[in-house]
Amino acid sequence: MRFASFFVFLILTVVSCSRQTEPARSMEQIHSEDGVPVQTQRISPQTFSTQLLYYATVSGIEESSAYAALGARIEEIRVTVGEKVEQDQVILTFPGDSPEAGMIQAQAAYENARSSMERLSRLLESGGISQQEYDNASTGLQVAQANWEAAEQMIRVQAPISGVISRVNFSESDFVDKNMELITVSRLDTLKAWIWANDSELNQIQVGQNAIARWQNQEINGHVVQVNISINPQYQGFGVLVVFDNTDLKIQAGATVELAIITYENDQAIVLERNDIIHTEKGNFVYLNRDGKAEFIPVELGEETGNYQEILSGLDSGAEVIVAGQLLLEPGSRIKVVD
Repeated sequence: MRFASFFVFLILTVVSCSRQTEPARSMEQIHSEDGVPVQTQRISPQTFSTQLLYYATVSGIEESSAYAALGARIEEIRVTVGEKVEQDQVILTFPGDSPEAGMIQAQAAYENARSSMERLSRLLESGGISQQEYDNASTGLQVAQANWEAAEQMIRVQAPISGVISRVNFSESDFVDKNMELITVSRLDTLKAWIWANDSELNQIQVGQNAIARWQNQEINGHVVQVNISINPQYQGFGVLVVFDNTDLKIQAGATVELAIITYENDQAIVLERNDIIHTEKGNFVYLNRDGKAEFIPVELGEETGNYQEILSGLDSGAEVIVAGQLLLEPGSRIKVVD
C-alpha cells in the first residue's frame, strides 16, 4: 500500500512539473534540487518469531476406560458425556442378580462368615475353641468379604481415573459381553498432540519450545515435551509430542487443531519488511534519512518469516529507515520525505 501511494505522488510530481511555463526540469534536476521523494519509517523494537505449522488431533493427557467384567444387561448408566467424575465413582451398574457376578452368593457367604465369627468370638472368650480355630475363621471372613467386594465391583462399575466422561459406548438395557469397553474417562485439563516432522523441521525443534493450538477461535498455550530421534515408519516422520494447558476446557478432545511450534522468539527485535533491504555483492544494506540525505548503511540479517526480516545489527531503535523510493537513491542523495 505504501508503494502505491508513493508512486502516485511521484507521478503527480512529474505532471505538475510538466505544466510549468518555465523550461521543464529533468527528473535528475528535480531530484537534485528538491530531493528524491521517499517514505520513511521509525524503527522500534517489537516481538518477532518464527514458527512451524501443523494440523494435529488433540486428546486428553491421560485416558482410561472401564470394561465389562461380565456378560450382562446394563441396568443403569449414571453419567453423561462431558460430566466430571472422581476416581472410583460408580458410573454404571449391572443387575445385582446377574449369575456371572455371583453377587447374591458372595453376600450370603460373607454374612454367614460374619455370623460365625461373632459366635466364635464368644467361644474363644469362654475357652471353648483354640486361638488357631479362631484365626482360621477370621481368615475365612476376610476371604468372604473380598469375594463379596469383587462381585460388587463387577456389577457396580467405577471410574478408573478422575476426569471427564469422553465416551459412552452403550445405552441402558443394552446387553454387553465380557471385556467390552463401556465408558472412557479423560483428563482434559491438559491436552496432548503428536506431530510428525521431516528432517529439516526436526533440526529446528527442541524440547521446551513454546507452542500454540488454535481451534474455532479458541487458543491454548503449550510446549514441546518430547522429540524422537528415529523416524516412525508408519508416518514417515519424527514424532514430536506437545502438551497444552486446557484448564478452562476451551478445546475438546478429538478436535483437529492448527498447531504452531515457536522455533525462534525475540521480544525486542528490530524488524523490517524484506523489500526495505537492498542486497549487493558486498552485503545487505538499508538507507536511512540522515538530516535530509540518504545514508547507506550495512546491516546483519537474522531470522525471517513471511515478508519480515529480523535485523541483528546495524540499526538502532529510533532510526528513520527509507522504505519507499530506495531504488532511486545513491549514498548521499538529497531526499524529500512524503506521507
